[in-house]
Amino acid sequence: MKNQEQVINGKFVLTLVREKLLTSLPYRQEVGYISPARIDNNIFKLIEQEVNIWCEILKLNNCVIHVDLIINNTYDNAIIPIEISGRPSGLMRSSFMTPYSTGINFCRMELKCN
Repeated sequence: MKNQEQVINGKFVLTLVREKLLTSLPYRQEVGYISPARIDNNIFKLIEQEVNIWCEILKLNNCVIHVDLIINNTYDNAIIPIEISGRPSGLMRSSFMTPYSTGINFCRMELKCN
Protein backbone atom coordinates (compact mmCIF):
# COMPACT_ATOMS: atom_id res chain seq x y z
CA MET A 1 0.00 0.00 0.00
CA LYS A 2 1.04 3.54 -0.56
CA ASN A 3 -0.40 6.47 1.32
CA GLN A 4 -0.54 10.16 0.70
CA GLU A 5 -0.99 12.23 3.81
CA GLN A 6 -0.07 15.39 5.59
CA VAL A 7 0.73 16.58 9.09
CA ILE A 8 -0.38 20.14 9.89
CA ASN A 9 0.14 21.70 13.32
CA GLY A 10 0.73 18.26 14.78
CA LYS A 11 -2.49 16.82 13.34
CA PHE A 12 -2.12 13.84 11.02
CA VAL A 13 -4.55 13.67 8.08
CA LEU A 14 -4.93 10.56 5.91
CA THR A 15 -5.72 11.65 2.36
CA LEU A 16 -5.44 8.56 0.18
CA VAL A 17 -4.45 4.90 0.42
CA ARG A 18 -3.47 3.30 -2.87
CA GLU A 19 -3.20 -0.42 -3.41
CA LYS A 20 -0.04 -1.48 -5.20
CA LEU A 21 -0.40 -4.20 -7.84
CA LEU A 22 2.60 -6.55 -7.93
CA THR A 23 3.71 -9.49 -10.01
CA SER A 24 3.71 -12.88 -8.29
CA LEU A 25 6.51 -14.18 -6.10
CA PRO A 26 9.45 -14.17 -6.16
CA TYR A 27 9.78 -11.05 -8.31
CA ARG A 28 7.20 -8.65 -6.82
CA GLN A 29 7.55 -6.02 -9.55
CA GLU A 30 5.20 -3.04 -9.23
CA VAL A 31 2.88 -2.93 -12.26
CA GLY A 32 0.10 -0.54 -11.22
CA TYR A 33 -2.18 0.90 -8.55
CA ILE A 34 -5.80 0.80 -7.49
CA SER A 35 -6.90 4.09 -6.04
CA PRO A 36 -8.44 4.23 -3.54
CA ALA A 37 -7.36 0.88 -2.10
CA ARG A 38 -9.93 -1.89 -1.73
CA ILE A 39 -9.83 -2.08 2.07
CA ASP A 40 -12.52 -1.61 4.68
CA ASN A 41 -12.87 1.32 7.10
CA ASN A 42 -11.36 -0.64 10.00
CA ILE A 43 -8.10 -1.01 8.06
CA PHE A 44 -8.13 2.72 7.20
CA LYS A 45 -8.45 3.46 10.93
CA LEU A 46 -5.58 1.10 11.76
CA ILE A 47 -3.41 2.81 9.15
CA GLU A 48 -4.31 6.23 10.57
CA GLN A 49 -3.46 5.17 14.11
CA GLU A 50 -0.13 3.59 13.19
CA VAL A 51 1.05 6.36 10.88
CA ASN A 52 0.10 8.97 13.47
CA ILE A 53 2.39 7.24 15.96
CA TRP A 54 5.22 7.09 13.40
CA CYS A 55 4.83 10.81 12.64
CA GLU A 56 5.03 11.66 16.34
CA ILE A 57 8.15 9.52 16.79
CA LEU A 58 9.84 11.08 13.75
CA LYS A 59 8.59 14.57 14.71
CA LEU A 60 7.15 15.13 11.24
CA ASN A 61 5.10 18.31 11.23
CA ASN A 62 3.76 20.83 8.72
CA CYS A 63 4.61 18.69 5.74
CA VAL A 64 3.13 16.22 3.34
CA ILE A 65 4.25 12.66 3.94
CA HIS A 66 4.61 9.57 1.83
CA VAL A 67 4.28 6.13 3.40
CA ASP A 68 4.85 2.65 2.01
CA LEU A 69 3.47 -0.07 4.22
CA ILE A 70 2.35 -3.68 4.29
CA ILE A 71 -0.92 -4.86 5.79
CA ASN A 72 -0.22 -8.32 7.15
CA ASN A 73 -3.57 -10.10 6.86
CA THR A 74 -2.13 -13.17 8.58
CA TYR A 75 -1.45 -11.40 11.90
CA ASP A 76 -4.49 -9.31 12.87
CA ASN A 77 -3.91 -6.85 10.01
CA ALA A 78 -0.62 -5.65 11.47
CA ILE A 79 0.55 -2.46 9.77
CA ILE A 80 4.25 -2.81 8.89
CA PRO A 81 6.20 0.29 7.78
CA ILE A 82 8.48 0.07 4.75
CA GLU A 83 9.16 3.78 4.27
CA ILE A 84 7.89 7.04 5.74
CA SER A 85 9.24 10.42 4.72
CA GLY A 86 8.31 14.08 4.72
CA ARG A 87 7.82 14.37 0.97
CA PRO A 88 5.13 13.82 -1.65
CA SER A 89 4.99 10.58 -3.57
CA GLY A 90 6.84 10.43 -6.88
CA LEU A 91 5.98 9.63 -10.48
CA MET A 92 3.21 12.26 -10.62
CA ARG A 93 1.08 10.31 -8.15
CA SER A 94 0.72 13.44 -5.95
CA SER A 95 -0.09 15.75 -8.82
CA PHE A 96 -2.32 13.40 -10.81
CA MET A 97 -3.58 10.31 -8.98
CA THR A 98 -4.41 11.96 -5.65
CA PRO A 99 -6.48 14.82 -7.13
CA TYR A 100 -8.19 12.44 -9.55
CA SER A 101 -9.07 9.96 -6.78
CA THR A 102 -9.98 12.42 -4.01
CA GLY A 103 -10.68 15.81 -5.59
CA ILE A 104 -7.92 17.23 -3.37
CA ASN A 105 -5.06 19.16 -4.98
CA PHE A 106 -2.25 17.67 -2.96
CA CYS A 107 0.43 19.88 -4.49
CA ARG A 108 -1.41 22.99 -3.27
CA MET A 109 -1.67 21.46 0.19
CA GLU A 110 2.08 20.85 0.11
CA LEU A 111 2.78 24.49 -0.71
CA LYS A 112 0.61 25.62 2.22
CA CYS A 113 2.69 23.46 4.55
CA ASN A 114 5.93 25.26 3.63
